[in-house]
Amino acid sequence: MPAPLAGAAERARKTPMRINLHHIRYFIVVAEELHFGRAAARLNMAQPALSQRIQSLEAELEVKLIDRSKRQIELTRAGQVFLKRSRQMLIDFDESVLVTQRTHRGETDQLVVGTIPAGMGGTLFREILPAFQRSHPQVSVIVRSLSTARQIELLHTGQIDVGLLRLPVSDPRLTLQAISSDTLVVAMREDHPLASLDKVSLAAVAEEPQIIFPRVLAPDFYDFIIGLLKATSAPFTIAHEAEHLEMHLGLVAGGLGVAVVPATRDTYYRGVVYRPLEEQDIYVETALAFLRGRETKFIRAFVDIAGDIVQARMAENPDS
Repeated sequence: MPAPLAGAAERARKTPMRINLHHIRYFIVVAEELHFGRAAARLNMAQPALSQRIQSLEAELEVKLIDRSKRQIELTRAGQVFLKRSRQMLIDFDESVLVTQRTHRGETDQLVVGTIPAGMGGTLFREILPAFQRSHPQVSVIVRSLSTARQIELLHTGQIDVGLLRLPVSDPRLTLQAISSDTLVVAMREDHPLASLDKVSLAAVAEEPQIIFPRVLAPDFYDFIIGLLKATSAPFTIAHEAEHLEMHLGLVAGGLGVAVVPATRDTYYRGVVYRPLEEQDIYVETALAFLRGRETKFIRAFVDIAGDIVQARMAENPDS
């Protein structure tokens, strides 16, 4: 007699199945209850039907999600991973539905803004948001701290309206408007040998253990930084990867390496000093981004206000 999973696989080969949200929800309930009877009761369906749905899901994935060999069922390692991803998938889907319904109803009294963590205390909060709220007090603004890559993803799904992200970004579907520019500096421990210099060369920096963010967070910006180090022809080593600037600076303060970072107002950290690069100033820009073809009047107003602030700043400091 064939095993249940093998039998389901055979049926799946004869009748192709497409995984849908119902299968995902069924699996989550079973994973939470670890009991088919209780899960079936929660779902208001027969236990055999639920068991068959889970077997079909496993067959379609070609992965065993649930270990049925013991008295109480357990999730396999693959099942644990799938549970975590499935929950996030449903959260993202539900958010997408809410955003879509809100857009359809014309409910434009909310603006969701994504920002890189380094932008939380900068131009966005000090200038743009206060100016927007003064001119549009009826609009509720929600701010989410997100990596550049995650912002791009959520701009495309409509889960955020505007993003504040680090350039460069190579996505032709986005409209980008630069709002600030920062020079790159080198963060190092205060007693580091290079700290005695007024400026440091990229070649000297490349010889130190590097602390950088994971590429997945901002692929284009990561490649830009790595490209600068590679251009020196000096061998370099990435000693540690950390997601946020504060983590970078903590590792630097611990003497675990140096970090090439933008010289923003948020870079103070006890025990860490910064030195400009010996080469000509290298600038990195922060920009507002929104999806082409999905521009609402409040998105346009937000971006226009940001543009006005940038223009006013340039008029006051033409050399900056």
